[in-house]
Amino acid sequence: MKRIMRIFVSLVMAIMMCFVTSCKKQELYNEMSLENAYNLGYLTQEDLKSIAYYYNAETAEPTFELIPKVELNKSIEEKIKLSYLQRSYIKDIYPKATANDIQKFEYYGTYNGCAVVFIIDSLFAYDFVFEAEYTID
Repeated sequence: MKRIMRIFVSLVMAIMMCFVTSCKKQELYNEMSLENAYNLGYLTQEDLKSIAYYYNAETAEPTFELIPKVELNKSIEEKIKLSYLQRSYIKDIYPKATANDIQKFEYYGTYNGCAVVFIIDSLFAYDFVFEAEYTID
């Protein structure tokens, strides 16, 4: 269990985005951290354990009930990428940014309407050194 908690700590502090689609408006994407999605009730502890499992590319049999990862529709993936690029600090500096400017797009599953993805663009330099600690009970 402590190993799962350590895995979770590394997962939460990765620059990860959770895009939440509204059930009523499928075109609406809201970007938030895993922490915010959990605090708002979009993600459960069980969801976070599965996300950590997929994030760390575990090969060992999980010690919890793993939530299966369904494939992400390509059109939804494209919409998430474009939504990400529409953030003001990117759009203002790089108004012609396209989905091709996404350097890394990792999908970790959809949980209660949240598509959990890790995105890095090639437009800015990012520093991934900082990691706060979180635990799952």
